Amino acid sequence: MKKILLVVLIAAIGHVAFIYKFRQQTIVPYPYVIAQKSWDRENMASSANVLLLGDRMGKRLERYIPNLILNTSKNLERPLSIVNWAEDHEGIHRTVAKLKSLKKAPQLIFYHGMSEEFFEKRFLTTDQKTIEENFELYNNDKILSMIMTFPIISKFVYKAPNYYHLGKNIRKDTTKYPDRFKQVQLEMGYKFFQFELDDLIRYARENGSILVLMTTPLNLEVNTGKVCKNSISSTLIREQEEIELLINDGDAKSAYIKTKGLLKNTSGNARTYRLMGKTLIKLGRFSEARAYLENSTAFDCKTWRSNVVFNNIVRKAAEKHDLRIIDFDDMVNKNIGSNVLFMDKLYPQELFYERLIQVVEKTIYSSLKI
Repeated sequence: MKKILLVVLIAAIGHVAFIYKFRQQTIVPYPYVIAQKSWDRENMASSANVLLLGDRMGKRLERYIPNLILNTSKNLERPLSIVNWAEDHEGIHRTVAKLKSLKKAPQLIFYHGMSEEFFEKRFLTTDQKTIEENFELYNNDKILSMIMTFPIISKFVYKAPNYYHLGKNIRKDTTKYPDRFKQVQLEMGYKFFQFELDDLIRYARENGSILVLMTTPLNLEVNTGKVCKNSISSTLIREQEEIELLINDGDAKSAYIKTKGLLKNTSGNARTYRLMGKTLIKLGRFSEARAYLENSTAFDCKTWRSNVVFNNIVRKAAEKHDLRIIDFDDMVNKNIGSNVLFMDKLYPQELFYERLIQVVEKTIYSSLKI
C-alpha cells in the first residue's frame, strides 16, 4: 500500500512539475505567445507625441504624415513627432505587444486596422472547446482576481491548447479550412479581437494616453469573396440566379419580392444579402441597401478584409469606454448609391482620405490642446 501511495505521489509531483515547466503563465488565456521582444523603429515610436497603429489601412496614411506635422506644428517651438507605426499584415495582437514594449507611452494614439486579423495563424479551430473553457474561467471575477494576484496559478487553472509561438516575421496562414471550420475561425477571431481591443484600451487608460479608434471602410460594391457551402443548396442557387436576371433586366420590384422571400427561408448566405442590397440600390433605398450589403460582408467565408462585425465591435467599445472614434466607414458609405466611392477593392477615393486627414488634424489639435 505504501509503495502504491509513493508511486501516486511521485506521479503527482511529476505532473505538477511538468505543468510548471511547460504551461504558459498568462493573465488572458490567449493560445499564442509573441516571442519578439524588440521591434523596428521602437525608439522612434517611444519618442512620438502622436502614434498611428494598425495594419495596411493605417500604413496607407503614411503619405499624409509630413503635411500633418507641418499643419499641427505651426504654433509650436518644436514640431510634433507624428509616427506611423502601422505595418502590413499586422493583427491587433501584435499591435498591442508592440505598444507595451515602449519605454514611454505616446500622448495620442490612433488605431486604424482590422483588415488583416486572419492573415496570421495563431490558434487551431480544433482547440475551440479548450479556448472557450479558458475564457469562461477568465470571465470569472474570483478566478481572475486570484490569477492577477498570483499569475503563476494560471499554469494550473487554464487548460493547455496548442500554443503558437509567433516570431518576428509575420507568416501568412495558408491552411485550407473547410467552411464549417472557417466559420469557427471567424467566431473565435471576433472574440479574440474584443479581448485584444480591451487590452489596447486598458493600456491607454493606465498610461495616460488618449486613444482614438477608427473604423475600416468596406467596399460594398465588390462581390462576396466566398459563400459558405453549408448555406448553399441547388434550389437556392437557382433562385439566386433568377434574381440576378431580374436585376439585370431592370425589374427591381420583382427581384425585391423574390429576395425578401428567400431571406425568410435561408440564413447565413452572403450572396442572398448581397442580392437584396443590389436590389434596394436599384430602388433608391440606399440606407436599407447598405445594411444588407454590410451583412453580406459578415457572412463572407473568405477572410480577405475587414467586415461589419469588426467595425461594430469598435463602435460599441468606443461607446462603452467613452472613447473618441473616427467612423471612416460611415464617412464613406453614407454616400452609397452616389458616384464611385472606392479606388479599388480596399481603399476609398482620395476625396475621402482628404476628409479623414482633416478630422485627424482637428483631433490632434483638440486632444493635445495646441
